[in-house]
Amino acid sequence: PTSSTFTIQNKKGFDLKQVQLHDLSGKVLLQQNLTEANTQLNVENLQNGIYLVSVTNASGSTFTTKLVVK
Repeated sequence: PTSSTFTIQNKKGFDLKQVQLHDLSGKVLLQQNLTEANTQLNVENLQNGIYLVSVTNASGSTFTTKLVVK
């Protein structure tokens, strides 16, 4: 769980290109290209709850996980 920020680590070999943050209805709340090894995303303005974080790599594969904001 987080209340302010979380970090996406773009480790060598993963070639992550984009992150999206969705609410549970599927609405995109944040979308950002990943250009650094570590990217911090600010979620201070979000209401408490569960969100989905989707990260896409250069080949178009997407990994999705949940994020709890307190």
